[in-house]
Order: sequence, then structure tokens, then C-alpha cells
Amino acid sequence: MSVLGFAIELAQRRTGAAAPPPPEAAIVSLVVGDATPIDPDGGGIGIAGDGWTAQIRLPLIAGAAFDPEKLTLTVADPGYDTAGAATVRTRQIHGTRILRRQYPNAAERLAGDDGATATVTIALSDLIYAGSTVVSVDCAAGYYGAAAAGAVAGGAIVNASTRAYYKPLFAWLNLQQERATGAGFAVEGVAYHRHAMNGQQVACVAYTGSDGTHTAAPQVCGAPALSDIQTSGNIVEAWKASVPLAALDQGTLSTVNARVYPWIGDASAVLDLAADGVAWPTANPQTPLRFLCDKTGGYGGLEAWVKAGVSGGAVGSRSTPYPTLIAALAGLAAANNATKGHNDHSGSTVWLMDDGAGGAVDHGIAGDIATAAGLCWTTIAVDPLATGAVRLSVGNGASRTFAGLGLYRFACPVVQLTSHNLNGGSDVNSAMLAFDGPFDGNGGTVTPLNYRVGLIWMRNGTLTGMTNGNANPLASIGVARREQVVLALGLSWAPGVNMAIAAFTTIGCRFSRVTPGEHQTSFAQWDSDDGRIFANNRCLDMRSPALFGDKRAYQRGLALVQNVFERANVANAPALQIGADGSVAALDNLLIAYGTVPGDATENRTNWCYADAAGAAGVIRRGVALYSIFAEYNCKSDSFTTVSTATGRVGNHELLYTVGGRGNVCVNGSTGGSRVPGVPEASDNWLGEYWETGSLPAGAVIGFVQMRAGGAAAGGGGDYRLTGETNAAYARVPAGLAGLRFALDGAARRNDGTGAAGAYERS
Repeated sequence: MSVLGFAIELAQRRTGAAAPPPPEAAIVSLVVGDATPIDPDGGGIGIAGDGWTAQIRLPLIAGAAFDPEKLTLTVADPGYDTAGAATVRTRQIHGTRILRRQYPNAAERLAGDDGATATVTIALSDLIYAGSTVVSVDCAAGYYGAAAAGAVAGGAIVNASTRAYYKPLFAWLNLQQERATGAGFAVEGVAYHRHAMNGQQVACVAYTGSDGTHTAAPQVCGAPALSDIQTSGNIVEAWKASVPLAALDQGTLSTVNARVYPWIGDASAVLDLAADGVAWPTANPQTPLRFLCDKTGGYGGLEAWVKAGVSGGAVGSRSTPYPTLIAALAGLAAANNATKGHNDHSGSTVWLMDDGAGGAVDHGIAGDIATAAGLCWTTIAVDPLATGAVRLSVGNGASRTFAGLGLYRFACPVVQLTSHNLNGGSDVNSAMLAFDGPFDGNGGTVTPLNYRVGLIWMRNGTLTGMTNGNANPLASIGVARREQVVLALGLSWAPGVNMAIAAFTTIGCRFSRVTPGEHQTSFAQWDSDDGRIFANNRCLDMRSPALFGDKRAYQRGLALVQNVFERANVANAPALQIGADGSVAALDNLLIAYGTVPGDATENRTNWCYADAAGAAGVIRRGVALYSIFAEYNCKSDSFTTVSTATGRVGNHELLYTVGGRGNVCVNGSTGGSRVPGVPEASDNWLGEYWETGSLPAGAVIGFVQMRAGGAAAGGGGDYRLTGETNAAYARVPAGLAGLRFALDGAARRNDGTGAAGAYERS
């Protein structure tokens, strides 16, 4: 009886009368668990075994042990192909462990008999949904004592699961309210799902444009490719398409709906932003994409130039520039009113010039911007003919208030002067600003650049000069203000001091001493983090834990995909924390995939989905880890708690049995000291009950190019590409089940069974 093939010895027959001949070992019934609590405590709270457990009844044989790992369930599910057509997908799911009872009876297993029939409740290696069909159950020899190989009779198999299929997570890389011209509008999104396969996270994404009256033909993207919108950082793979404009009315504020089709799931699992998304305005990317249909160019397209020290100005003339940005915006609004029918500057571009001799110029905003925006962005960019360094400076002795929605896209270097900023004018608003280029905080320590601005996009730039959390452009300190960053895409930031990021979606960034976190529930004006995506990021030299799911609940889910979380230069506290250490928030649809959390000290640990506080009684925590490297892996549950009188803390049992987990490797086991899953709770085992074959719960030897994670003596700033002819991270992804096409550095992912765990592929 192996450690990983744990089998419990069932109770002996009662002594007394002579025993009859032993019955056949055939399983009488196998019932996949429903929503009824298992093993409820005095308050009626019990293990939620819905869809991941099975209760098995079979004749009692004295001295026989039952081995769940010798059961293989063939399960058929509805799903989709790369064209969005319905299909059927088949999975092999096996038994793992006989369940441990909840605290305070955690030393016992859920097994027993009535003198004639034995009953055991086991965990399964993956979820069985209400829409799944259990086609067959095969039993290998020795599954029950000396029983020969066989199969469960079809009539004895019951799927009582009530679990719904999971919807994917999705985020736009586009800005809301972009201007679309010509024949089509180029859109990009990212999508993530726990049932990734065939080298991609989902089967396909269908984009459909509409002006509210007319609908364009859906554009189905059947495979991801490296993003075109992201131009710096760790380029993410995106789902790209061109939405045709011919059927849509000119000049209308239109929408693009995304329908995201998972590999596994029925119609209820298709994420449809029009039906499932969040109402606008919102920082949540799971909302339809708004855009202006300007297919004829009749709405926008005007240009103006700005050159310091001149006078006058004319729209459309580089040789007749305006002296200031304010003057150019006013000129553009007047020209739009005269020629295009709207009295605003939307849809225009302002070009900032150098001094004409290649000299550097900082163009200031000379006053408040009184002209309100229209239906799309106004872009401020550097004149393509400029040879000197050109920047836009914000401040000039005062903060600058802008009218209405703002809708200014700064596709140029921006520098913040002293403590002055761009002011949206009210604490709660939907004003929008976008920064597509470098931003210099100029050593600012007082206020953020975006003050009282509702929604902010920051893409494809290097951030410098912020030396205090008060000046952080990626997080707010205003409890009563919105100031929410919708998207941080392709940013590089090494502030030299400890800083945090709380953007709703963070993709493809390169950070040093910058740690992701979340705002407390006291930030009442913030949209909930529910549905958050953190993907393709490299977080080096973190001095505090990367924190998710601490105070805010996730029901749409959370995707942490292909990230490096390096903890260094500090003692104590984990590297990555998700719903842990006293959190009582409900969490579901959590996904960690292709993550790298390097190190060899407790400072490098991952704590997630704890159930160690009285307030967590009955609160469900569900998640899955796939193809990830962990220094230490910790998941505390009531089964391992003996210091509290609270009972019924059963919400993370599914995660304890790593249901759906695959291909993970761990260096040190758990902080509690265990290097083997499934040992009694007295050993403080935080590894959980089971790690599937193909994963390594402890003892992994990982070869990195440069390992600089660790405690206070570690330097930080390592290189976590994989090295060596042999490496514990290699061959962790089964053939056909790769979840990405590209690694963090853009290298192709392997889908042939040799692919690596972690953020980088084997070379």
C-alpha cells in the first residue's frame, strides 16, 4: 500500500455467528455528490462535495481495503470547437482519496458499514458537472481487497452533481470609446479558463459589433496570437479580430460584444458580455466594448500642431501651429462644430512639436480645459517630425481640471510637475484618461497624477519618478474617490522604493519592488475586484505579499496566469497570498496557471484559500493550480486546526484534494513542515490531502538562470528562465493539455507532453 495510493482498511465483520462465504466485490452503486452537506456539524454545516466527490457502496468484505486511485471514470461533457460549434469532449477522471471528516473529527475518514454493506466517500481528480455524463467506471485489479479488475454496472452509476460549468474570464486590451475608421475595428481581448487545452485557454472568441439597430456579422477568432496593442513588456497572447463596420450607422456610439466559448461546458458556460457582463460605466473589463463608428471619417480626423512661443494657429496646418494645447483643443472644437456637426475636440489629434532645431521642449497645460469631450478620445502625441525630446508637463503651478468625461489619450511622454495633477472635478465620476507612453512623476511624493479621475488606462510605457505611495499612479489613497485603473498593460516600473499596484487588469508588466494588492472594502466607490486578471507579469524583489481575495469576494473569479512572484530582501510574510490568513471572503473560480514563485525560504511561500477563522464557517473557497512552481505551498483548513472552538470551516475542502490540479512542483512542501500530503492533522500538514501523479509536492530541484529569491539576505532581481538537461519543472504538462501558446518571454509552449511548469518554457 503506497503513500500516494492510500487505501483505508474497512472495519472487520462483527464476531459471533459463523461468517457466510465472502460476497462478490462488485460496486453496488457509485453516486457523484450533490449539494447536500456531507458530515454536517451541529449547526448543519458540512463538507460541500458537489461534483467532486462520489459515494460508493459495495458488499462488506472483512479485512478488505478500498483504493480510490484504482477507479477511472470516463466522463463526457458538452463543449465547443474553434469555430464555436457544439461538440462533445471526453475526460478521464480518477478517484484520489477517501475523504477526511471535518474538524474536530479530522482523524477519521468518511467510511463505514452497516454489517453487510460498506460505504466510502471519495474525492475525484476533477469536477463532474450537472451536465456531465458518466459513461463508465472501470476498476483496476485490487481496488477492493483482492478483487479482480472490472467495471461498475451502468445502472449503478448516478450523477447527482448540481455544479454549473464555469464561465471563462475575459478582459479587453482596447480602450473604451475608441474611434473606428475604415472597413473594420481591430479588437483584442484575453481569456482564461480552468479547462484549457490544445495550447489555448478557450476554444474561441466571437466578436459582434452593433450600433443598437444594426448588427455586424460575428467574427470568430479560433486561436490566440501575440498582441498588437501591447508593444512593450512581456507580450501577452490575445484573441484578435477586425469587426466589420459596413452594416453599422456612421457616427454612432456602438458596441462590440464578446462571446467566449470554453473547451468544456454547455451554453451556460459561454461568457456573453451582453448578458453576463457588468453595466457601464465600470472598471470591470467584463463589459461590452464601446466604440465610435466613424467609417466615413465624418466625425473625427482633424489635426492641430502645438509649438511653444508662437501665436495664432490653424487646424490642419503644421506650418501654422497653436501656442498651447488649450488653444489647439479650442480650435479643434470650433472646427468640428463648423465642419463635422459636434462642438467638441473628440476624434482629433494634437501633435506636440520640438523647438524647430531639435531642442527639447516641455509643453505645459496652461489652464483648465473647459471644452468637453464628445464620443471618443482626443489623442495628444509627439509630432512625427520632431527630433528633440518632447513631453507634456502637467502642473505648471496648479492642478488642471478638465470638463466632462475627459477622454484624453496621452500617446506622448508625460511629466508631473511638483504636486499638481489632472483633476476630474468630483470624487465619483466616469471621467476617462489614457496614457500610452512613458510617465515621469518627477520625484513626486504628494498626489497622484490622476486625481478624482474615475477610470484610467496606462499602457506601453515606463514609469519613473514616484517615490511615495501618495503619488502612485496605479493605486488610489482616496477612500471616497474612484481613481480606478482599468488596465495596466506592458508597463515597466522600478521605483526603488516599495510600491503597490491595484489595477483591475494587469497584463505584461515588468515590475521591481512593486507588489500587486487590493483595496479594502472601505473603498466604496471602487468596482469590486471580482473577475480580476493578473497575467504575464514579472514581479521581482517584492517586499510585501502579493495579495488577492483578502477582503473582496470573487465569484466571477480570479485568473493569475503566467506570472513570476519573487520575494526577497525581507523576512517573514508570504510571497503570494490568496484568500488566506484570516480572510472570510467567499472565493470561486480561482485559477493559478503557469506561475513561478521561486525560493527556498518561508518568505517565498504561497498561502491560499485558508479556512482558519471563525468567520469562514461554511464560506466556500474553490480554486485550482495548474503547471506552477511553488517554493512552499500552504492551504490551511479546519482539518488542521486544533486551536479554535469554531466548527464547520469546510469551505476549502475541494482545494485540499487538489480537484482539477495538475503538473505542479513544490520545493519545500508546506511551511507547517510536511513534505507529504495526506498525513494526520497533528503534523500541521498544509499541503492538503492529495497531489495528483505528475505533480511533485516536495523535493523539486529547479534550475533557474539566476535564483535571487529568499529572505532578508536575498538580493532580488533574479532570472527565472529554466536551465539544465534535467529539471523538475520539465515534462509537467500532459500532451494535448497545454494551456498557452507562448511563454512569458514569447517562446513557444510545448504541447507534446514535455512542456514545463512555470512562467517560462524549457529551452
